[in-house]
Amino acid sequence: MRAALAALALAVTMATAGVRADVAPAPAWRVSGGVTTALPRGSVVYVAGAFTQLYSPSASQDQFYEPATGQVLTQCARSTSTRAIAATPDGHGGLLVVVRAGDAFADVNGAWTPPLDTAIIRIAADCLWDRQFAAPGIDPANPSDLTVGLPVRVGNVVLASNAVIVSFFLQAQVAAFDAVTGARVAFQTYPAISEIGLLGGSATRAIARVRDSSAGLYTLGAVTPNTLAVEPGAAVLADESGGTRTWVRGQTLFRLRPAPVNTLEAYDLITLAPKAGWTAPVAPALVDIEVVGARVFLAASTVNGQAVAQPAAVLTATGALDPAWTPAPLTRRTPDPSGTPYVPALTQLATDGQRLYLSGDFERVGGNDRAGVAAIAAATGALDAWDPSPLLVSPLEFSAGGLLMSRPIGTNLVTRRYLAAVDRVTGLATPWDPNDPARTLLHQPTPVSALAADERHVYFASATNGQVLRADLATGDVDQTWRVVLSRTGGTPGTVTTMAVAGGVVYMGGQFDAVSGTTVALTPRRALAAVGVDGTLGAWAPAVASSEPGTLVRSLLPLGATIYLAGDFTSVGAQFRPGFAAVDPTSGALTQPEMFVLGDTRIYGLATDGVQTFVAGVTYGAPLVGSTSIPDTILTQYGPTPGTVPSSAAFVGGRLYAGLEYDIELGTPTARTTVWTTVFADSQGLLHLPDNDGGAEYYPALPGNPPAPPTLAALATGNRVDVSWTRALSGGAPTSYTLSVGSAPGAIDLGSVLMRGTTSFTTTAPTGIYYLTVVARNGDGESAASNEVPLQVGCFAAPPAPGSLTFTTAGRAATLAWGAAATASSYLLEVGQSPGASDLGTFQLPNITTAAGSPPLGVYYLRLRAANACGESPVSNEVRVELDGRVAVPAPPTGVVTAVTGNVVSVAWTPPTSGGTPAGYQVEAGTVPGDVSAVATTAVPSLVVPGAPRGTYYIRVRSFNAAGAGSATADVMVVVP
Repeated sequence: MRAALAALALAVTMATAGVRADVAPAPAWRVSGGVTTALPRGSVVYVAGAFTQLYSPSASQDQFYEPATGQVLTQCARSTSTRAIAATPDGHGGLLVVVRAGDAFADVNGAWTPPLDTAIIRIAADCLWDRQFAAPGIDPANPSDLTVGLPVRVGNVVLASNAVIVSFFLQAQVAAFDAVTGARVAFQTYPAISEIGLLGGSATRAIARVRDSSAGLYTLGAVTPNTLAVEPGAAVLADESGGTRTWVRGQTLFRLRPAPVNTLEAYDLITLAPKAGWTAPVAPALVDIEVVGARVFLAASTVNGQAVAQPAAVLTATGALDPAWTPAPLTRRTPDPSGTPYVPALTQLATDGQRLYLSGDFERVGGNDRAGVAAIAAATGALDAWDPSPLLVSPLEFSAGGLLMSRPIGTNLVTRRYLAAVDRVTGLATPWDPNDPARTLLHQPTPVSALAADERHVYFASATNGQVLRADLATGDVDQTWRVVLSRTGGTPGTVTTMAVAGGVVYMGGQFDAVSGTTVALTPRRALAAVGVDGTLGAWAPAVASSEPGTLVRSLLPLGATIYLAGDFTSVGAQFRPGFAAVDPTSGALTQPEMFVLGDTRIYGLATDGVQTFVAGVTYGAPLVGSTSIPDTILTQYGPTPGTVPSSAAFVGGRLYAGLEYDIELGTPTARTTVWTTVFADSQGLLHLPDNDGGAEYYPALPGNPPAPPTLAALATGNRVDVSWTRALSGGAPTSYTLSVGSAPGAIDLGSVLMRGTTSFTTTAPTGIYYLTVVARNGDGESAASNEVPLQVGCFAAPPAPGSLTFTTAGRAATLAWGAAATASSYLLEVGQSPGASDLGTFQLPNITTAAGSPPLGVYYLRLRAANACGESPVSNEVRVELDGRVAVPAPPTGVVTAVTGNVVSVAWTPPTSGGTPAGYQVEAGTVPGDVSAVATTAVPSLVVPGAPRGTYYIRVRSFNAAGAGSATADVMVVVP
């Protein structure tokens, strides 16, 4: 029976809190393609982006497709993980794939998992996994660091690079691997070079961007494959930290400079100098290029300010638009009801040298149905017969073995243009559809870049025309009285990268120089603006600036009376703030000191658990993840944090997600192998946006084992405050505590202190009455608040009367108990021979709630007062205690609780406060109510019994002393699974 009692506690703990397992979870559902932002809210998840159709719930399946027929080559390589294959051509008919932890693959030869600590694998020219090629990490002294940039094959070797922090400075590393086996054949560090980013391969060397120091300029250079010597070029790569894109095609490197420049530069890879005769075309929103013969094909809707048919084409020799290029028009099956002309949004290009493969939001090509993917002749632009529909695929890379493509699979295909609401449980789209073509639309539907919401509306920002609108949460109707328009200098549309709603204000951050709207006159606002939900423009306009190009504001986080800013800025209000700042939500003035970070730091994502702010970004090219305390903004860095630089941060289920999953209490990544890229979250779940196709994966909040509430005690001696607490026996083990102080019961408005490694706190406080609580925390969440302790500090007022005075007796001994009086520091016990008298004395007691003694036999009348430095309280109730030497039977205990942990059952109870004083306790257990199959005794009010067998048991407790056993408590049922 003792064994039976023990196993119960574990079942109780699991039923109430759950036990977290650090394993990669399967998503509850997946929405495929074109999602750029998401907003979990209640039972609905709002998603937005460039999509025009949703496949939900679905998965993304990687396959090779036959170029001739468009059909799946089922024997070829494919990913069996949740992410698609991210591959780059190796120049020899195959593809190189960078491995992430937890990746698994398959082909006609069966399932295949790369060997442990593999950084790069290869798909051969026959489209099967090259199972003899497995390249390890770059640094032989650090095999677990699998961080690898773009792998490049040159001749008989594969090169890869990364960077590590050495003595606070970034240092570049390059390794060469045998192209047949993947064995590391050479390794080189570059103490005088901070970054070497491989961009592609020419015939004899790897092309790279090179940065000599952490604050130096980027130049175009090359790495010699056999010696790993670096050849820096003279060409300076401006704006390289602002989000450039590069493509190596033949002997030319094409490079798109970011907004507002938007120029496509070209460099000769033989001379490492700008290409002679090339005039860089201006191509805003360029997403991909391909080169076939004399043409460079661009996925861009405008070139040099001129609207062009897509894909556009410029001449490889000069960069000028090719007037002979007239591709088959890309259209929709039906025109937009608003009358707005359709502008295709292409997402990717690929080529086999004869055909140009393209994907996007089009539905027809040259009048022929194509479901978002097609092939046209690279020479004439005519539609090719190749058609993989209805497989609904997007091209990724062309190899000798076939076209590697990703297709969403699922039967729930719905039409939704750029905005949708998805049921959180099922993943199915709801009827909510602000851009429904069946409506009479008074706005132009466009791709969406950012979302925010309040209790009535979803606010959405256009990725193309600078407008911010709002739609009713219930009906989807777009409010025609509320519109904000953001613009750049010169009148071009601005963009919003982040939005947040707090206190009736919509805060916006992005790339813009002015704001106007339905009720707002054109007003200068650079990168930040605030518009009320009533349509009025706020004065809030923190002055952010940067010495380098980039996205000034990437994330906004309202928390209490503060708005946190993150981005590529280096100053706010002319004060140095590299990438992170806290400002007032009304004035925009800085409210907290500078967070100390290394100089070349940018913060991309912000999150909060309601107490602290988490930051995620990059410092000197390396990932930066950590938390800042409030209000002094001291950074606690989590790390080391190898892997991809996080583009966002989210907090859910007691964990931080920013590139990896972090245990915030330990400040380190968890054992989970999944790599999280762009994430959005609330307390119920996590949305992960894979970077390969913009699909959204929903993960319910994983069950955890947070702590149970601690028990708090506090004492004030004058103005000195001593606080201590004890952890609960149930629940998970705490790793930190947050002590909060309020000015009224239930409030925590005076501040909170986060503490680790201690269960006590001492300070000096001003005179007053305070209300204290403490919360326990661990990596799985936080407990409910402890008992609240009112505390009078200093001489402010006398305490109230103590709680009800009770007693128990045993022969000549008596035990008193009473309820604590708030703000008491001691108690006065008055003893008399008659009611109301104190002729036998007044005895001072410390700040306790029980006392025992053995006076002479007789009858006594007792009452109690609480005292502190300010005086004495009114008197408590009076009790009559008769000591005649006899022993009375004790009353039953109260408050019986049980718990099970492993194979140990724990039982605890509260001693009685009337009758005889217990000498011990008797614990009875049986298999049916009232049954006594086993009895155990204990002198203390608790019992721990190990090794309980499975079954259902009924437990009760009796007090006993020399006079016998008292009545039993009610049965408590326990189940041992």
